[in-house]
Amino acid sequence: MPNRSPPHTDPSQPVLIGLDQALMLCTRLCHDLAGPIGAVATGAELLAEETNEGVLDAEALALLSDSAHAASLRLRILRMATGVARGRQPALSEALPTLNALLALGKRRLATQPGLHDPGPVGVRLLVLALLTAADGWPQVPVLTLEQRDTGFVIDSGGETVLPPAWRDALTGTTDTLEPRTSLAWLAGTLARLATAQIRVAPAGTALIVDLPQGMPTP
Repeated sequence: MPNRSPPHTDPSQPVLIGLDQALMLCTRLCHDLAGPIGAVATGAELLAEETNEGVLDAEALALLSDSAHAASLRLRILRMATGVARGRQPALSEALPTLNALLALGKRRLATQPGLHDPGPVGVRLLVLALLTAADGWPQVPVLTLEQRDTGFVIDSGGETVLPPAWRDALTGTTDTLEPRTSLAWLAGTLARLATAQIRVAPAGTALIVDLPQGMPTP
């Protein structure tokens, strides 16, 4: 039987994350880093072979550089999303370019409304998690659009694709069908509730709404 987290409604008290959820988050971290780090290793092997022959291969150097860049981006994003809240939290002006660079690895991009207001450390953390949820749930959407609303933000997929049920369930805190690929969505919804905020799917299913009330507690 899955190790589920107990019900939690008081944001002033710590939340207990079940073993299954913790393991899935770790699995997700390993999955995100395995590709670029493996490519770094491959590039290093190719570079070593070329060095032994007295010639440096430009392609091997490019592979090393690109893979190291990808690994660095993923680590920075995961630090923003899952790092200890008491540590330094990035401003929105730092988080959004990093997210856009991560999307660019898959030839995608983040379109942002000019003059977005920084919602503070807690809001930025929740927004990063919501954007990662959108990127995972809509993998074929080339452009995600971020706009500010009175109570928070809207992440729009362009009206092309409905968010799959697995990500909807994870956002609501359901653990019965939770898996590593939806673990960040589960974390997004859980931390939002602890901060008296909400990350919800728009009625049409093609956008995420991030409601951020004033004076949110740090989860």
